[in-house]
Order: sequence, then structure tokens, then C-alpha cells
Amino acid sequence: MAEITFNYCGFDSKTDFGIVLNDINRPITAEFKEQVTEIPGMLGDLYEGTSLGGKKFELEVSLLTENESDRVYTLRELANVLTQTADGDEYPLIFSDEPDVTWWVHPTSTSMPERLNRSSAVSFTMSFSCAEGVGYQTKEEIQLTKETTTYTPKGNTTTRPVLTLTTDSNLSKIGVANGDEYVYLGAGFDAENQDAPINLKPRILNDPCNTLAPWTKISTPTLTFNIENGKLATDADMASTPSAIKIGDKSGKPFFGTNPSGAGKGAWYGPVRQQMLSKECNDWQVTARFNMENKTPRAKNKMELYLLDKQGMRIGKIMVKDSDYSLENTIDLQIGYASESGRFKAVYNSDRDGQGKVTSKNNLKPKKISFKTIAKVTDKKKKIKKGDVISKAMTVEQSNSKNVFTDFYGNLILKKEGNKYTATVEKLDSKGLVSKKYSKTFTDSTNKFNNKLAGTALFLAKWDIKEDTSNPVVVYTPNYMSLCDVKVYDILGKENQIVAQPGDEIIIDCENNVVYRNGIRYLENVAIGSQFFSAEAKQENVVTVYPTPDAKNKWELHYVPRIN
Repeated sequence: MAEITFNYCGFDSKTDFGIVLNDINRPITAEFKEQVTEIPGMLGDLYEGTSLGGKKFELEVSLLTENESDRVYTLRELANVLTQTADGDEYPLIFSDEPDVTWWVHPTSTSMPERLNRSSAVSFTMSFSCAEGVGYQTKEEIQLTKETTTYTPKGNTTTRPVLTLTTDSNLSKIGVANGDEYVYLGAGFDAENQDAPINLKPRILNDPCNTLAPWTKISTPTLTFNIENGKLATDADMASTPSAIKIGDKSGKPFFGTNPSGAGKGAWYGPVRQQMLSKECNDWQVTARFNMENKTPRAKNKMELYLLDKQGMRIGKIMVKDSDYSLENTIDLQIGYASESGRFKAVYNSDRDGQGKVTSKNNLKPKKISFKTIAKVTDKKKKIKKGDVISKAMTVEQSNSKNVFTDFYGNLILKKEGNKYTATVEKLDSKGLVSKKYSKTFTDSTNKFNNKLAGTALFLAKWDIKEDTSNPVVVYTPNYMSLCDVKVYDILGKENQIVAQPGDEIIIDCENNVVYRNGIRYLENVAIGSQFFSAEAKQENVVTVYPTPDAKNKWELHYVPRIN
């Protein structure tokens, strides 16, 4: 019989850890949870149904190593994987005897290792739980080419479809149905009193950030707004990729420019690029997709999108910042003119609003860095002459503590409607779905910040750390920052009769019971009575869509087959 192995979170049990899988205690079904009520005076119980819980896996394994050091090291590495994945999410577990099925699980326990025959080998049990109780197979995609389509899902249990509409039209309504249940978007409009739908929230900027063409590089004479505790580095610039704008490179490495204040002097510095809008907006919404990957605990970086009026003056700011020797990020969405008392208002701030707290504590000790430099003076006792190449060392603080916004990728949304401001943070997961959402509002009762929006400016910056002040500079990897998408809406009223515009992507996600427009939750136009629906495996299922698929309206249905 072929040896059975498993792969957890990308790590192979055999090749990465040298683990032998002795046995899998794999349940037939998910856990049954019978619901009964005891009624006094009644013979027997009142049976109210059975729900299915999670599915638990117990892996009996042996770790075969040649010596004690290898055993200790391997167990330490395994412990690191297990503890890092016990973070509230679930991760893929695949067994070699069913390679087409992925179980999304989280670790629940490990037993105490027991030695085998007085050797360095040990055996123990690893336990995982699959909260949903089903396995997933490879996603199936169906292109819908007519109003009603019949399909038969693979797998052996209920799945839930996800329907995607890409449109080149102004649409006042969108709908999908499976016969009995439906999801409908749009309030419609009075055809007797108007000739066409009215768009009360037109999108006036839709920048995928795949080119620098619409972004003007700012120099010292053309800088019109106040940078928060920062300075413009004119010798640096940004670069575009097919999907984002990032810091430019010099000699193959990210280059933020020369610190205008001098190496090691306290200030953020980097390049600025600016893009003005086609019109001013009294009421507006800015939606920006930020990516901040924390590469080095000691690196200090920030990315800011400034909101500008027609004179190019600052009226708001959207920011992600790593300002400490850790992997923690701060998110701030504010209105106002400068980050000074009385001149701004933070509508949302992750530290103030409770999301800045540490979720994974530090276990790193201070780091000793060695580097080569040139002797500035002669030291006869050490037999060093001025100009000699010598070795030096310095000790620096570091921390790998994290918070909920470590490695942040998601949407930052700032909206103005009259004197009410709303700030929303949507953290996206690896599937592009919203995993965490936070929102705050502020009412400007004195109209102190009642400014029209006319443009945006991007600032990508770094703060010098000790490594930057050594001679020569100690090379390290800064945090990776990129602006992936910017959209600006001109809000003309509180109700939007148009639910989709040309270029929009609408996702009706029956898997997660949510509707997205361009990756952002979009539930305000979902009609009362809408109900997300499922599809039964190995049976014919029907789906009907509106608008009917054509050259301007392309529909796709996908689902993931599930296995009990």
C-alpha cells in the first residue's frame, strides 16, 4: 500500500518535516448535534431537528530524525506553523489519498511527543477541525450565454453559486433567480415621468493604477499642500506595474530618495504624484485600495493619499503607516488641512478605535548587525590606520508583534454627504473577499471642514532607521507599498437609481450572502425579499439572469463542489 502523506498550509509532511503518517482518524460525517426539548408531563422529548457541526481529524504521526538536534529543530518549526495558523482563520489540509479534496481547517491540539525505542524519533497526535464540515474540490466555471441556464453541480452535497456580471451599460436593475428564490438589485424608476434612469452617484474617476500617465510628478515649486511630518524627495519617483503604483527602483532596489533633512534626521521623505479630477465635488466618495506588506520588522514606511481642493490644498488624508520597530500598521482616515490640533478630524483611526492592539506578541531579541566601514582615525593600540577597512557592529531593537492590519490589503473609503463624513476600512482576504470591516462616522455640526474635492496626491515614504545612518548603509528590505485602485464618486443625492455603470463588475455571492461592486460590499440596492440560494449536487439546477447575456453584459457562474 502506498504511503499516505498530507500537506498543511503548503507544507508537505514528508519532504518539509520528515513526518510519517501512521493513521488518520477521519470521521464519516460532520458532528451531529441533535436539538431536543424536554417538556414536563410529556412522554419523551420534543425533537426539533439535527444540525451538523464541524469535522475533526486526528493524525497519528511519527517524526523520524537522526539526532536530538534535528528532532528539537523540526518540532520547533512545526510548532511555528501550527501557532501561526491558530489565528482565527482556516487553512488548507490535503491528504494524498484524496488529492482532489481540500479541507479548510484550524489546529486544535497536539499530544505530548513520546519516544520510539529510546531513539531520537517520536510519535504524537495532531488534531485539526474543519468548522464547515465539508471538503472543497476545484472551482467549476460556467459562461452564461442565455437568460436561463440548466447545470448539474459536481460533488456530493449542497453548494452555493457565485454569479458575476461585467457590464458596459448603465443598468437600473440586476437580478438572478433559481426559480423560487432570487436576488434583485435596484429600485427601478418611473418610466412615465423620465426617459432614462438617473445616476445620482456618478463615478468621475476610475483609475486601475496601472500607469503613471494621469499622475503628475510633483517638484518643490509645484508642491501645494502640507505633508504630514514629511518632506518631498525630488530625486525619487514612483513606478507602475500592470496592477499597481509602487516606489521606483534605483540599482534594482526600492529608492525613496535622499533625506532632505540629512541621513537619520527625523522626517518622512519620498516622492509625490498628483492627479486632479475633471470637476469639483460638493459631496463625494473616495475609494482607494492599499497594499502594505510588512517585510522587515524594523522598516518604517507609510503611504498616504491626500485629498485636495482646486487650489491643490489638503482637505483630507487616507493613510497606512508602519512607524515602529514591529510588523504593526496604523490606519487613519481624516479630514482637514494639517495634522495639528484643531486643524483636522480623524474620522477613523485604528489606534483610537481599538483595532491597533497587538494580536501576536513579540518574541524577538535585539539584533546585532555587523558591517564593514572605513576607519576615520588611526588607532595604534588596535593596529588600525586611517582609511583601513574595519568591521563594526551595532545592536538594534526589533519586534515581530502584529496587529489586525499587518500585511494590509484592502479598501479604504472616505465619504462626505453634507456635513456627515463616513470612513470605512475593508480588509480583503486571499480570495479578494472582505474578511474584516470597520466603520466610523463624524458629523461636522459647525461646517468647519466643508470643502469641495478636486484632486488626489500619493505620497510613498520612509523614515530613516539606524541601518540608514551607518557608513556604509546596512541594506534591508523596506515594506512593500502599492496603490492598486482609486475611484472617486460625485454624490448628487441620497438614492442612486443606477446600480451599475459601464466597466462595473457585480458579484452576487451566494457563498457568503453578499453582493460586491468592484470588490466592495454593495448591499444598499438589494431589494427586500431577496434571498441568496444554493444548488444541489448531482441534480439539475436552473438559474435565470437579468440583464440577458449579450455583448455588453457578460455573465459567469462559478461554484466549488463540496464533499461530505
